[in-house]
Amino acid sequence: MRQPVLVDTSAIVGLYLEADGWHAPARKVMAELQAKRRPLFFTTDIFDEAVTLMRRWGGYEVAIKAGEALRESRVMHLVEVDERARDEAWRLFKAHKSPDLSFSDCTSAAIMERLGIEEVFAFDSDFRGFGFTMLPRPK
Repeated sequence: MRQPVLVDTSAIVGLYLEADGWHAPARKVMAELQAKRRPLFFTTDIFDEAVTLMRRWGGYEVAIKAGEALRESRVMHLVEVDERARDEAWRLFKAHKSPDLSFSDCTSAAIMERLGIEEVFAFDSDFRGFGFTMLPRPK
């Protein structure tokens, strides 16, 4: 069975925002994941963060185009962050003292634990504190 991967906000922004410094690496990693037919997931909180940041950094048109592509994607699957995940995320948020850790990162970690996802496609290191493997792997 192919191991699933969570696609985080930084990767989604990199994929869709051409001006982003992670655009080329994001496209490369995504192509590799798709070639390996890895199941890809993102959460409703990640969607929220990604389209909001793209609107701020790339403008309305970019955010709408990316948002529509994500909503219609047959490659990346949207997972609802429900009350159970938010309760677990709050526990994680209180347990980790890193000032860079967002509540959305905690909801992602809660969903990853629930779905048995061990790898996250992201360009920030926020998920290392939870013990997840980062993609791309640091050199």
